[in-house]
Amino acid sequence: MDLSSILALSPIFLTVLSGIAIIIYFSKKAVPSHESSTGGASSEAAGDVSASTNASKPKKKPEKAPPHRDSKFKFSHAWLSSSLKGHNENVLDMSFSPNGKYLASCSSDRSVLLWQTRHFAEREHKSTRVNVEYDHATGVSWSPDNHALLVAKFNENRLQVYKLSKKPDGVLGNPQVALTFDKLDDDPLVGSGISSSGRYVMSCSEHGRLTVFDLKGAVLAGTDTRQVTVHAARISPCGRFIMSAGFTPDVKVWEVVFTRSGEFDKLSRAFELKGHTSGVLDISATPDSFRMATVSKDGTWRLFNTNVEYRIGQDPQLMQSAECGDGGTATRVAVAPDCSTVAVASRADVRLFSAETAELMATVAALHTGPITSLLFDPTSRYLLTAGDKHIRILHNVPGCRVNIQVMKDKLAKTTNSTLKERLNAQVRELQAFLDSLKE
Repeated sequence: MDLSSILALSPIFLTVLSGIAIIIYFSKKAVPSHESSTGGASSEAAGDVSASTNASKPKKKPEKAPPHRDSKFKFSHAWLSSSLKGHNENVLDMSFSPNGKYLASCSSDRSVLLWQTRHFAEREHKSTRVNVEYDHATGVSWSPDNHALLVAKFNENRLQVYKLSKKPDGVLGNPQVALTFDKLDDDPLVGSGISSSGRYVMSCSEHGRLTVFDLKGAVLAGTDTRQVTVHAARISPCGRFIMSAGFTPDVKVWEVVFTRSGEFDKLSRAFELKGHTSGVLDISATPDSFRMATVSKDGTWRLFNTNVEYRIGQDPQLMQSAECGDGGTATRVAVAPDCSTVAVASRADVRLFSAETAELMATVAALHTGPITSLLFDPTSRYLLTAGDKHIRILHNVPGCRVNIQVMKDKLAKTTNSTLKERLNAQVRELQAFLDSLKE
């Protein structure tokens, strides 16, 4: 091709090249204008581009979370007596020994820790560790003699007893597996315990299989709670009753009957706690079982007088009821042993009500980094314990103190007995001095 031919074709080439350049220019300009006009679609497009880019890169191994990732969270409150720190993962259940000297707590970190209650007010808290090998406990309870623990194992889905003995320093320890119960089925256990009488052991599964064992693990009786899903099952502190709360709005209470000679007789329906309009999530009772408290998905808690002649058909009587104040999210309830206060846990908060008037007396918020999993008063009613992460909070029961002061003042106004007046005045002064020490 000669020079004249090339020169003849050059305008055509220039035209083509100019067209290509114009197309490329406007195609680049179109991308941002499309993104600004479509909003969400542009985000998806960007996500696709990002995903394709990330896919071409080698994936980084996820960084391990620090062992104490919530260590920066520091709860403080005027009523906080102390916090028990020893577990590495979430605390799932707590139980006081019958003599009140120890608290047992179990966690998903495969341990049960034993704490001495006499050290609660101190800054440092030593504990004795019980290892749950290849598993973790979801529930823990004490034997009446304070020398054995019953744990509900999560993976194996059965009960196990650990025998404890005193160490040279007099502290309980040296845990040894004494008995492992047979696994009944694959239905997860949601409740277990040893009766305070020491006569029987109870377990209840999520779908309502309630079983009573003797102390050697033999099945004495069983029944279906017929509650679709069971949320909580407990032995009453007096040891006579088994309480079951679940999907249905009524709490069912059974009596475990023994003969005068101490032999097991039967598992008999005693009474029901009625009145809620939705499923019941938790239940609690006073040491004599004369009062029982419930909390429900309907957003209320109820306190019943259960000191009734149920054998002749007398029903429990409703004493108090109130809204929990958080839209039905409350999941745990505890009634103080002296029946002064009712505590209701919702998410990571606790509300304290007067058992005398149902008045909301206080709300303690953000106790834990997660939802509260366990809630109970100590045997003296002076402290309220909560668990919701790997720590246990011990709070002074200030509302209970105020309720008791008012109850005593009411008694003072009615009594004419000088000895009783002197005793009541002394108790009022003692409780008021305690409140003053907390600047309440």
